[in-house]
Amino acid sequence: MRDAQGNLIAVVVVAIYVDHFADVFAEVADCPGGRALLWTTDGDVLVASTKPTEAPDWGDKLSARVRANPHGNVEILEGRTTRQISWQRSSRFPIAASASQDMENLSSGWRVRSLGILALAGVTLTGIFGLAVIAIRLQRANRAAACNTLLFRETHHRVKNSLQLVIGAI
Repeated sequence: MRDAQGNLIAVVVVAIYVDHFADVFAEVADCPGGRALLWTTDGDVLVASTKPTEAPDWGDKLSARVRANPHGNVEILEGRTTRQISWQRSSRFPIAASASQDMENLSSGWRVRSLGILALAGVTLTGIFGLAVIAIRLQRANRAAACNTLLFRETHHRVKNSLQLVIGAI
């Protein structure tokens, strides 16, 4: 650290346990294409969960965004793929942590989940439709049974009256 005149007044040594960092960002690192970084706001990487296959050309753009905002998300083109990058900057030190994921991997998982939900919704709607059809048919059958019961009673009443007329005539 330097004072206002530029004289060296202290040296700050920071130790980063790579194993601890890997444990904290294990979920990101386990995802295909996932990457977690701890870096200075000047763009120097301190610790990385996985190394990029090629040096990113977006480091300066992201560093400027990180310096401007303490946290955020952005999509950045890296080679032929688009990456979703989220970051959190320290309010006290010029250090930021970021996690990024290949958008193709993110969207493929989303597609699989969406298709599963769509299939479940289709089965559910088919079941509800089937139950509605059964309920309508049951209602119609109940109406027909009530109508038949009424016809049976009316027929029984008329036969009974006709028999009484015949008995009365004899």
